[in-house]
Amino acid sequence: MTGYVYVMTNPAMPGLVKVGWSKDPHERAKQLSRTTSVPLPFEVRGKVFGQRPLEAAVHRDMRSCSVGGEFFRAAPDEAMSRVESCAAWLADNPPAPKLTRADVGRREDCGVRGIPLLREWIGRQGRTQADAALAVGVHFSTVSRWLSGDSRPSLNQATRMQSVTGIPVTTWAVPLKETT
Repeated sequence: MTGYVYVMTNPAMPGLVKVGWSKDPHERAKQLSRTTSVPLPFEVRGKVFGQRPLEAAVHRDMRSCSVGGEFFRAAPDEAMSRVESCAAWLADNPPAPKLTRADVGRREDCGVRGIPLLREWIGRQGRTQADAALAVGVHFSTVSRWLSGDSRPSLNQATRMQSVTGIPVTTWAVPLKETT
């Protein structure tokens, strides 16, 4: 779904910005101003056309100044700069194509082709399993189970792993069986 990642401010919250996604940021500002207990209205300070992955990328980029949810301790210009930087990065590094669960396969195969590639990436980067887990956004024991072949990444995890490590999502897929 396409809309806008926006930066809003509210004079009742000095030093904070709200970074979110909406089909119509100005209507969203009116909605927030009507339905929250904030005495002053929200103001849209900027917006960039994009999808929800852009919002998630900006939130990750700004996590060091997060005060909770979609609120960040930052100047509006700084927040817009980060939104624009993330939009440019996503334009140059588009997300992996969407695959279905059938593309990724079943637990019994466990994507054995991905195991040596993940081990190689960890070694080449001079990282630990815990570092790999943090980069992909899972618990370190999850990476351990992948490497032992006890489980395989979910579709979402494999997609995140591809964006971090470059290991294709399809590496974790079960080969299709021929039908007779």
